[in-house]
Amino acid sequence: MTGDLYKAHSYARKHACGGCILVLMVEVGNCLHLDEKTAHTQRSTWADMGYDSVHAAENVLGFGPHWG
Repeated sequence: MTGDLYKAHSYARKHACGGCILVLMVEVGNCLHLDEKTAHTQRSTWADMGYDSVHAAENVLGFGPHWG
């Protein structure tokens, strides 16, 4: 799953029939927003801290935006 529609299109184009893109609305619960200061210390402990999901902006983890 990705929040990046361009990335979804690129994955879909790799399939012979063009693939399928589903647009979802989800409740992410208690979400931790990682930034450059907290990314390295909390990137693997967020669930233990009581969060249901995590979001990192683009390049915070060294690549595009990330939802977990």
